[in-house]
Amino acid sequence: MKRMTVISSVAIMCLVVSTNSKAQKSYCSGFEIPLEIGSSLKLKESGHNLSFMSATVGRLILENQTGKPLKQAALRISYLDGHGNTLFAIPYVGRYGPPAPYIFTSFLANIWTAAIAPGTKFALEGTNLLGTREIPKSAVVTEANLIFSDGSSVGSLDSIHEAFGDPVLSDLPDRFEFDASPFPLPDELRLSISIDARGRVVSVQFDSNSKLDEVAQEKIRSQVILWHFYPAIRHSYAATTDLNILLRFYRTDRPPLEPKCSVSFPDKFYDKYADVELRLEGSSQWSVWYGGHPAHGAFGGVEVQKIQASREPHPMKMLETN
Repeated sequence: MKRMTVISSVAIMCLVVSTNSKAQKSYCSGFEIPLEIGSSLKLKESGHNLSFMSATVGRLILENQTGKPLKQAALRISYLDGHGNTLFAIPYVGRYGPPAPYIFTSFLANIWTAAIAPGTKFALEGTNLLGTREIPKSAVVTEANLIFSDGSSVGSLDSIHEAFGDPVLSDLPDRFEFDASPFPLPDELRLSISIDARGRVVSVQFDSNSKLDEVAQEKIRSQVILWHFYPAIRHSYAATTDLNILLRFYRTDRPPLEPKCSVSFPDKFYDKYADVELRLEGSSQWSVWYGGHPAHGAFGGVEVQKIQASREPHPMKMLETN
C-alpha cells in the first residue's frame, strides 16, 4: 500500500507541475482579461489580450459606436490586482493623419489608413516596455481622448482610479560605452534606478549580491545616468519613481538570447522591471535593446503596421501572439 501511495503522490505532483507550466505558458503567450470602459466614450470592447515576454504587450479590439468617424483615439488602461490596486498601465494610441499635440505619449502608434467609420471595429496594440510577474485580474480605462473627423473631441478621466503611467525610456546615447575586457562579466546584472519627475536618472544602485568589480560598476553607472525617461504619472502629474533593470550582456557573433517570460521568475525584483540587452559591437561599444526594441538617440517609438478601416470585424486571431 505504501508503494501505491508514493506512486499516487508523484502522479499528483506531476499533474500540478504540468498544470502550472501550462498556466505560465498561457500567460506568456496571451490571455484574455476583462476591461471596463466608461459609457460616455461609446466604444464597445470585442477582445482584450495581454502577453508577457520581454515586455508586457496588450492587444485590444474596439467598435466605434460614437456615431461619427473617429480620427484619433488615445486610451490609458490601468491593470488591477484582485483588490483594485494598480499594478501597471499601458497606453494605446491609434490615429489617421498627424498626431494631435495633446495626445499622450505611447511607444506604439497604430496608424490607420482612414478614419474609423461608425459601426467599424478596429485594433489597438500597446506596451509599457516593462516586464512583470504580477498577473492582473481586471483592467479599466482611466484616461481617454477621442478626436473625430469633424474636429470635435471627447475626453474622459476616471474619478475612482488614479491616472497612472509607468516611466518610458525616451533618450539615450547612440552607443553604450563600456570596455569590459578588464572585467569578468556576469551573464546579467540587476540594477535599480531612481527617475525624477523630469525624467532624469538621479541614482543607479546595483544588487547587493553583485560580484562585479566596483570600477566596472562605476563605468556602467556613468552610462545609465545619461538615459532620459518620459516620467512616471501619478494622479495625472509627473512623479518620481524607482525602476528595476535586468541588464543582460551578449556578443553579436553568438545566437540571440531567448526572450524571457517574467511570470515564472522567483522573486520580488521582477514585480516590475525593464529587460535591457547590451549587444557588443566593438571593443568597448554596445548597442542597447530596451524591452525587446533597439534603443538609441531619441527613442521615439514604433508605428504598428497600417490598419485598413473596415466595417468587417477584425478576426480574433489578431489577438494571438507567436
